[in-house]
Amino acid sequence: VVGQQTNQPSDTITERKGSGTILVIDDEPSILEFTTAALTRSGFDVLTASDGQKGIDQFEANKDKVIAVICDMVMPKLSGAEVANLIHAQAPEIRILLSSGFDEDALELADGVLSGFIHKPYRLKTLVAEVHRALDCPQTIVDRNLAEDKALSADFATN
Repeated sequence: VVGQQTNQPSDTITERKGSGTILVIDDEPSILEFTTAALTRSGFDVLTASDGQKGIDQFEANKDKVIAVICDMVMPKLSGAEVANLIHAQAPEIRILLSSGFDEDALELADGVLSGFIHKPYRLKTLVAEVHRALDCPQTIVDRNLAEDKALSADFATN
């Protein structure tokens, strides 16, 4: 879990390997360190930024290679929702995951642009699984939820 005595991911966890560059934006150095180590160990290249504006700058300088963004919800200069909306406006194909210790209800500020949510504190397995889920699924959270609701309604109607 992020915030334990060590910021190094466990050697015993084996995960599906990834590839590509992920931009991690968070104002907590321990989160940046853990997330960078975990994603690097899982096969990804990682860029980091310590606030929302630096995240936008980093994205604009590297948008040709960034495949996903993991962004904290509450940060200085620009919030995670603002960052998500700005990046989505420039590159709607980029997978954007927000991360927060707060409730997912705040996600409606970036409704329709998010590919995932990672609740803090998170574990290595959760982080990597959510990144792969976002990369594997072309839909946003809203689209996935609508599809799941339709499937449940169809199942309910047939039973």
